[in-house]
Amino acid sequence: MENDSEYYNRQGNQASNYNNEEEAIKYYKKAIELSPDTGKYYVNLGTSYENIKQFELAEEYIKKGISIEPDDLRFHFKLAEFYWNIERKDKSFKIYQEILSRDSSNGKAYCGIGRIYSEMEDYGKAVESFTKSIDLGYNNSDPYLYRAIVYNNDLLEYEKALADFKKAAELNPDDPLIPVLMVAPAANLKDQKLFDEQCQKADEAIEKLDSRGN
Repeated sequence: MENDSEYYNRQGNQASNYNNEEEAIKYYKKAIELSPDTGKYYVNLGTSYENIKQFELAEEYIKKGISIEPDDLRFHFKLAEFYWNIERKDKSFKIYQEILSRDSSNGKAYCGIGRIYSEMEDYGKAVESFTKSIDLGYNNSDPYLYRAIVYNNDLLEYEKALADFKKAAELNPDDPLIPVLMVAPAANLKDQKLFDEQCQKADEAIEKLDSRGN
């Protein structure tokens, strides 16, 4: 049987999943009251504050969670993501670097750094970082997807873009955005058959997405 603090944390998670952040905040605060030395409760509370755009409180509580459990890299990633979301890419970059100082083979951190390099329009370093992420075994669609976008939009390497989009779709077949993005490199390669195939897949993905919304 779960302890009371974990019960309130789960209730908070459920409320947050339904976008009821005010209720989630009450539950997370109750969890903290019962178990003040559990870092994830503070991070969850900070995330709810972020969702209602109370960014100072969000930062405060996420950092509090990290101070309690500094070895849990999930909390550091959350802080990096928070800074990314509020357009503080410099701080996000610093957090990813700190993660790599703790774990130099962390492919997820390299993926985050690649996104920031892409925003800075340093596309060579972006590709290098995404490639490093993949080489380190980060088995996630993100580094392939983001590298594909750089190849297609910025470096105009359409065959590489299409190959990466295909790999991203393989790793995350339920993402309807990927088939849509694949239309652009197919069009740029001027292969009519390939273009028609990708358009059909994109239409099917959009129909599936529409059906989910109904």
